[in-house]
Amino acid sequence: ESGVPRASAYREWPNKAAFHLDLMCELAGPNWQGTAAFDADTIRVAMAVVADRLHLLHTPQGRRAVLMDAARQGAEQNCRTVATSAQWRSYVTLSATLLSLPEQSDRDRVRTALEEAERTFIGRMARFYEVMAIILGVRLRPWVPSFLHVAAAGAAVVEGLGLRNLLTPDLVGTPLHPEGPDGEPWSLAAV
Repeated sequence: ESGVPRASAYREWPNKAAFHLDLMCELAGPNWQGTAAFDADTIRVAMAVVADRLHLLHTPQGRRAVLMDAARQGAEQNCRTVATSAQWRSYVTLSATLLSLPEQSDRDRVRTALEEAERTFIGRMARFYEVMAIILGVRLRPWVPSFLHVAAAGAAVVEGLGLRNLLTPDLVGTPLHPEGPDGEPWSLAAV
């Protein structure tokens, strides 16, 4: 697309393997995408639910209803984002192929980039959950060490369902109808 000859890449990289390794580290790292499960639309959806229902935050029942609806709508938006994200598929592919890289030093470089992306993503999600907990007047159970653990569990659910969605979208996409304050159907991720 740049209009330069393919050979011009070798002014920067001594060979194709070095180019591929740098490309994998760039795709894995937090500066480009990270897990791509953190998306601004999901955060906006959850925050909009809370903003639209501020009047309900004065009672425990109201806070629970707002929390449930923010979780329902946020998880559904996050699953839609993951299901359509080329960046997330790239991240999953890099994670899955990490151990197949022939050189230990190459594996270490890519693993470092993936770990940095994961720490960045989990940290951002943990901060979001912590802020939402303050707004909603809820706290972690005593046996949950931190919001980092909540973020890791939430990401595992959404990303796991994202993988399942590739092969069994009918299973993952089946709306569920738990008893809840609004009677709206829930996605599997939201449950």
